[in-house]
Amino acid sequence: MTIYIDPKRIERILTFTKGAKLIIATDSNSRSIAWHDTTTNHRERMMEDYVASNQLHILNEERAITTF
Repeated sequence: MTIYIDPKRIERILTFTKGAKLIIATDSNSRSIAWHDTTTNHRERMMEDYVASNQLHILNEERAITTF
């Protein structure tokens, strides 16, 4: 089952919690060197841009073996 979260909804949450500590956890199935994968493609670049434009931080840890 795929659950799609509307980016506008996330933006409302970020606006509501501005200044508060907030953790957003996601299983995005995204591959990006920004979160220590070996490759990045177009879809993941859009996610990287979203993370950067909303001043979010990736908390993945670098490991020898990627997680799935």
